[in-house]
Amino acid sequence: LGIWLSGTAPAWQVQGNMVEWCLPQDIDLEGVEFKSMASGSHKIQSDFIYFRKGPFFGLACFANMPVESELERGARMKSVGILSPSYTLLYRYMHFLENQVRHQLETPGHYSHLAAFYEDKKGVLHVGPGRGSSL
Repeated sequence: LGIWLSGTAPAWQVQGNMVEWCLPQDIDLEGVEFKSMASGSHKIQSDFIYFRKGPFFGLACFANMPVESELERGARMKSVGILSPSYTLLYRYMHFLENQVRHQLETPGHYSHLAAFYEDKKGVLHVGPGRGSSL
């Protein structure tokens, strides 16, 4: 099972997109902070993004909310996503991802729903030897 939250970095950080939170903490998410953000994100309110990460399939829900904050450059943008060994199961989590990205935009830094989802779903799928642990 793999779940993460990514977003744009505040103006004082120059790195751009970043993974803000994830479980498990040792999951290899290199590059998902870019794959999971919508292309042309400043012009898009929300979208679902499908992608590949090694042998896994990813689904992220992106959302963009205007804010009156120079620190956030006038917009708060986040994606909540999952990795799965099965592409056909991703659609089951669309509603959860959509709700959670809204929650993260409105109340940033509250990860309890994401952690509970991870704990609930991590044993749902058996991942074969050498595949690592992912949803």
